[in-house]
Amino acid sequence: MLPACDVLLCFLFLMTAYGNTLTIGSTVNSTLLDSEIFKGLTINSSCATAYQCKGKLVCTDGQCKCSDNYIWNGTSCIEEKTFYSKCKLTAECDATLFCIYGTCQCAQMFYWNGNVCVSEKTVNDTCTNSKECGGKLLCEDGVCQCLVDLFWNGNICIFKNFDGHSCESSVECAENLECRESICQCSESEYWDISKCYTKKSINDKCMEEKECSETLHCDINVCQCANSNYWTGSTCSIKKDENSFCNASIECKATLQCRHNHCICCDQDYWNGQVCEGNICAVEHCMNGGKCQISGNRHLCKCGNGYLGDKCQYAEGRGKDFIVIFHEAHGRPSPRILPAIYRKSEINIFYFANNKNVSVTLNSADNTYTLDSNVLMTNGLHQAGAEIHSTVPIILYGFLFLRRYHSEGFLVIPTRYVSTDYVIPSFTPYDSNGASLFSLTSVYSNTLIEINFTIKDGSVSYENIQYSNNQTLTLVLNKYTAFQVMHSSDLTGTRIFASKPVAVVSGNRCNYINAKADCQPFIEMVLPTNQLDNVYVIPYIHYRPENTVRVLAVNDTNIALKSGNNRTRNVLKSRDFMDYFHTTISYISSESDVMVHIYPHELSQKHGDAFMMTIPGINQYLYDYDFIVPPDFESFISITVPTEAVDGFVLDGSFVNLKNIFSISGEEYHYSSFSIPISNGSHHITHREKTRFGLWIYGNFTDYESYGYSAGMAFKT
Repeated sequence: MLPACDVLLCFLFLMTAYGNTLTIGSTVNSTLLDSEIFKGLTINSSCATAYQCKGKLVCTDGQCKCSDNYIWNGTSCIEEKTFYSKCKLTAECDATLFCIYGTCQCAQMFYWNGNVCVSEKTVNDTCTNSKECGGKLLCEDGVCQCLVDLFWNGNICIFKNFDGHSCESSVECAENLECRESICQCSESEYWDISKCYTKKSINDKCMEEKECSETLHCDINVCQCANSNYWTGSTCSIKKDENSFCNASIECKATLQCRHNHCICCDQDYWNGQVCEGNICAVEHCMNGGKCQISGNRHLCKCGNGYLGDKCQYAEGRGKDFIVIFHEAHGRPSPRILPAIYRKSEINIFYFANNKNVSVTLNSADNTYTLDSNVLMTNGLHQAGAEIHSTVPIILYGFLFLRRYHSEGFLVIPTRYVSTDYVIPSFTPYDSNGASLFSLTSVYSNTLIEINFTIKDGSVSYENIQYSNNQTLTLVLNKYTAFQVMHSSDLTGTRIFASKPVAVVSGNRCNYINAKADCQPFIEMVLPTNQLDNVYVIPYIHYRPENTVRVLAVNDTNIALKSGNNRTRNVLKSRDFMDYFHTTISYISSESDVMVHIYPHELSQKHGDAFMMTIPGINQYLYDYDFIVPPDFESFISITVPTEAVDGFVLDGSFVNLKNIFSISGEEYHYSSFSIPISNGSHHITHREKTRFGLWIYGNFTDYESYGYSAGMAFKT
């Protein structure tokens, strides 16, 4: 072992050899020999001079760090790797580079400018090469831009849209397309065909599709041409001109018009009907019942003879000279009467079926009631009951049953010329056994075959010991002056009658109620044959009767539109079915096919009026004026329905009518009003100063039960 002094001399020699100086007074021991000073300080250690730092570390800002362009690899400082150098860690790469897939690269959306990574340039930025441009941009002419088939969407170049695709600006659309109405499309003068826009074709050019032709032209039979209603002006198609329009050639005028004297006109002897030129329409459009066809302006009119009306004079005003009057059975054996509306002196001849008795009476306008023999009243089965009535002048005739304080009712008698061979029976649901549903009929000629197909809810009808239930048919043969009656405890509404020759029919109820607030009342109306019905009806306002039931009876399957107040409904009715609805002031019914309509005003309390039955003619069956009779012994009223624009202007017995409480109803194609006024008994005449057709009904109450109601008249189809 060396002496202690020898060891110290060796240590001093070594320290001198490595450039370190040990100051006097330093204490040397084994702890100092093992310190970091003698090994060298590592990365980020505190230091005073570079000599204290290990290896290639330098002392910067009081810490051991690698010098510029060097990085610490965990054990020593090594030189930083540049763009595209191989690497294992991002720490090995230059400050802006990242180790991606073993290579130092710029991050996405950056590029290497030779020194550092910088952001890629966007659209329209200046550039020297395409590597500088991002988002699929190319450097063209020193500017970053998309390829010709692409457009910049704000982030990247994408393919331009083709015809029919949505867009915000034309730059988004393929070449030749423009953005219109947010759609890529050709200009208005071009059309798209597979991959590009082509100029639209002109008149007479060949085409395959409509889009190939210029605006206003159509591709018809593979040729671009104007529509039939247009003509070619030289640059566009224009609508052909109406009658009397200025023109230069006939091709400019509507079909059948000619350009003469620079105006579109019809040939001589022709006239313009609003659509085309026609020959003398009166040569082909004949007026009925002796009406005369006249051309007025651009339309033809039928001037009807006395007693006829309608656009072709197809309706007769309803007066007649010959009538058959029958009454079905009524409770209490009321007195049968006729009320003839006579506007001048007339002789009435009455022939009774029961005893072949003839009676002749002379009547004038003041003679408004005539009592018939009671043998005209029917009972069940076959009887010679009824009367044939002939007048020397045309009249309106009403049948009337009268029994003071109990049972009265009236009806309009249909002239014999308008009775027919096909009927559907109207009645009402019996309230009790007194209210039995019934009908009576009589033939106009002998050897009349009649088939009655029953509609019966419950039970059956018995005739000659044979029972007939629902949908079964009773067949019989009637001779002239013979009548037949059927009565049943359930409603016979919808029963169908077919006859080989014309028959007259009345129906209703023997003595019925609606709500039993008063006494029972016979319901009786002369039934309109199916060829005398309408498909549009306005139900009138009935004074003193705020509660009414309206029954709509279908002849054939049909759809019904109803407006009552503010309520609109649609209903489907099968043949011979009916619908009831509650009516207060005014309502409107329209149907696809003809239907039958009756109103049943409900009883009034405190013995002021029974219920009754009243026929409602359709609006096409209204008359221009009425002669009518109001029976005595009642508080009576008339109700009127009329187009709303003509509600004012009625003349009753020579004086204008003052109106109040007018009720109106409107739809897309109709505007009607209704009102009611008191009327005295006796003969009356009412008309309208503007010659407007209107509906009229007569009805009344008695202070002790009792009431009546009937239509004042109607036009009949001929």
